[in-house]
Amino acid sequence: MAISRKCREKKADLKKLMQSIQEEFLKISRQVGRLVKEEFEQRSLAELKIKELAAKLKYHKISDLEITERLNKGQTVVYLLLDKLIENQELITEYHNSCCRFILATNILETT
Repeated sequence: MAISRKCREKKADLKKLMQSIQEEFLKISRQVGRLVKEEFEQRSLAELKIKELAAKLKYHKISDLEITERLNKGQTVVYLLLDKLIENQELITEYHNSCCRFILATNILETT
């Protein structure tokens, strides 16, 4: 009885984890899509935006980041972002392994 309950709890924890990963991916994908379309006047602004986005990530990370320079219609230099959003497998594995684990602690000391 206790084993089956633990299995159900672990399955529920894993389901919540996978749902959180999917939700983050969808949310961040939209933001990355907006950033890719945006033209930045300075390279440092593009770097700042991508750092802000990367700070929000929990289960994913940004890879293959490129900041390209080109002329826009007004013949001024603008910077564009090209990047890829991937899962942070090390962190996901760590969360996956820790699902449904707990530590029982007490402040009662043994007296002999």
